This record gives sequence, C-alpha cells and structure tokens, in this order.
Amino acid sequence: MRILICDDIKDEALHTERIIKEQHLADGAKISVASPDEAMLMVKSQQYDYDISILDIEYHRDDFNGVDLGREINKVNPYCSVIYLTEIPDYATDVYETMHCYFVIKKNQDVTLSRAMTKAVRLLNSRNKKIRITEKWLTKDILTDKIIYITRRGRRLCIVEDEVHEVYVNMRDILQQLPAQFARCHGGYIVNLDYVDSIGASSLTLKTGSTVPIGRQFKSEFYVKYAEYLGERT
Repeated sequence: MRILICDDIKDEALHTERIIKEQHLADGAKISVASPDEAMLMVKSQQYDYDISILDIEYHRDDFNGVDLGREINKVNPYCSVIYLTEIPDYATDVYETMHCYFVIKKNQDVTLSRAMTKAVRLLNSRNKKIRITEKWLTKDILTDKIIYITRRGRRLCIVEDEVHEVYVNMRDILQQLPAQFARCHGGYIVNLDYVDSIGASSLTLKTGSTVPIGRQFKSEFYVKYAEYLGERT
C-alpha cells in the first residue's frame, strides 16, 4: 500500500505522518510526503500510482487548491482513496465535487484520521479482486477493476475491458462473483459503477462514452445501489 500526504507546510504533513505511524493506521505502508507542485506534476505526467492520498485543501497560492488536485487524481487514478484535510470547514461543500472517502478537520485529526484511514483501507481491500473465467477452453483470471461492463449476447456474456471476453455463464452467477461496485441496470447489462459518468431516466453514460440502457425492472434497485456507492465514496 502506498500513501501520499500532500501539504504546502511540510511540518504539518510530517505531523499527519506521525499520527499514522504512532496509531498504527497503515502498518507496512510506504508513506511519502509531497508539496502541491510535486503532487500535481506526478498527476499531469500520468505517474500517480498511490493507493491513498491525504490532501490538505488550502494552499498559499491562487492557481489550484487541494480540491482541484483531488479532482485531477480522480481522473488519472480513480481507485485512489482521497482523504481531505483542512483547517476551514467551509470547504466541506466543495469536496463533494470530487470522489473522496473522508473529510477531516485538522484540529481533530488525532481522532478522526483513524476513521478516515479505516474507510480508505476498506475501499482499497475491496479492489484488485479477480474472477476466473473460461474462454475458448482456456481458464484465466481477470481483474474486476478493469471490467467496464458486461452484456449478454445470445447464450454468451461479453465481459468488456481493454478487450472483450466471451464466456458461457448467466448474469446472476457472474454478478455474485463481482465486488460491490458492480450493479445490474438492465436484463442484459451489468456495469462497473466506477465507470459511470452520468445517469438519465432510461440510460446511463460511461466514462468511455458508451451508453447503456436502464431497464424498468431494474431501475429502482439500480438507483439505490448507485446512491449507496456514492455514499461509500464520499
């Protein structure tokens, strides 16, 4: 597990690091400290591979703040759990423009950072799961995080990621093998909620640009599942 603490005041970043270590919130993790410029450079160069980001929000600059940085991290590393730190509660509404897992007031972090880290680690552990499929008489494991959606084509299911896998299994059975970020939105579709960009009355749009229908039979349950998903991520 890799953790980045980003603060424009290094002493405050080191204080956060001490809390993590002294309270054993992430034993064995590799913890790095970076300035906002260093963190943004990693993001812009597509080299941001941290599992958990702890971001101070207010920087002594005008061009971007921690919420802006969090938004960019969401784009390049959507599986990274973002925790916001701030001295100013007024930012609480701004963070909901981004995917994050906790909002911590700095003066309370000795107590609340442990809750934030517990949630971030739980989200991390739900990721990187694999399912085993048989395709053309070959058995292979595929990462569920990379699956964008699954659709039915006749008697086969098409599992769509960087490539398309065709397997003979029913929707109900494969859904039981998938982690919590997957939901059935239609009789012929299961989607990875991590890839949902927007939802309409009868269809949803994925971050890849694809459109997936929402069936009447599944609409209510899908909306509830998506709301729960958003609640877990914010």
